[in-house]
Amino acid sequence: MLTEKYKPEKLEDVVGHKEAMDEILKWFDFWKPGNKPLLLYGPVGIGKTSIIQTLASEKNFDFIEMNASNYRSAKQIREVIGLSVSQQSLFKRGKLFMIDEVDALSGNADRGGVSEMIKLVKETKFPIILAANKPWESKLTSLRKCCTLVELKKLSVNDIEKHLKKIAEKERIDIDKEALREIAELAGGDLRAAITDLESLRYKERITVDDLDVLSTREKEQSVYDALSKMFRADTVLNARRALDNVEKRPEELFWWIETNIQSEYKKPEEIVAAFDALSAADVFQARIRATNKWRFLVYMIDLMTGGVAMAKRKKRFNFVRYQYPTLIATMGRTKKARNEQEEHLAELAKQLHCSTRKVRTEFLPYLNLF
Repeated sequence: MLTEKYKPEKLEDVVGHKEAMDEILKWFDFWKPGNKPLLLYGPVGIGKTSIIQTLASEKNFDFIEMNASNYRSAKQIREVIGLSVSQQSLFKRGKLFMIDEVDALSGNADRGGVSEMIKLVKETKFPIILAANKPWESKLTSLRKCCTLVELKKLSVNDIEKHLKKIAEKERIDIDKEALREIAELAGGDLRAAITDLESLRYKERITVDDLDVLSTREKEQSVYDALSKMFRADTVLNARRALDNVEKRPEELFWWIETNIQSEYKKPEEIVAAFDALSAADVFQARIRATNKWRFLVYMIDLMTGGVAMAKRKKRFNFVRYQYPTLIATMGRTKKARNEQEEHLAELAKQLHCSTRKVRTEFLPYLNLF
């Protein structure tokens, strides 16, 4: 793929991010055991991984990339990431670790992912760079204090356009200037998305602005109502999935938005049945994620609850639909205070009984409720 083919080979090849690159190099050059790790943050697709991979290559370090969403609990971090960080390189070179998606770590008392990560980065003998899309979540407060923060901002349209032009020339892709500019603008600062869009159109003899209708627009932080409309009316699985890319809501929350509004969007029984079949399959994967903590299933969940539901329609509709707020989410909001109080009581009981709050809830609470 072009995204892989045109990854930077040297730090000077990195598109944009000059100030951030200076900060990263300064941190790396002066790092020694006991120094703070780097927390690199910014939106998806702006080059966090490729920058660190290029840095490791240029400095002749082994690059080890791990994803925190796969190791969320204290035990998993200790047994997998901790073990890797403590081992010497087979080639007796330095090692540079990148731990991506640290915003997926568990911050609660039962799993302790954040506290274990803090312990790990303080004790490591190798430089560690953490990466996150949303570093300001409250559960990461203590981790942020232990890190040197560097922000990667969205790339400018001009930077993306120049890079696309270079790729188009090398690949002999015939594309109008206006179309090239439009792809750069649609990307919304996401270079990877822009390159992917260019590749999806390269089969045409000449790419013009008229050919860009197949690309979904990327309006950042768009309304969930607008996103649902685009998703339900998408003509491909890819466009259905992309429709929800820029909504600032978790997949499990979007699941309930879709479930609540299927019957508002679809009227034919066979369409409703097909949509709920796809959604139920997505729910199976959601349950597997909760049960096994294997987050690789998330991609299947998202594909089914977006593309699967969108493909349930027999023909495209253009009528206005008033989407409803999910009743489950509304109920959870109303009961938040009561649930927080319950969690505090469960935590106190767990402390007295020397077990987890989960065990108190599942094994002790049913009996206590009898009295």
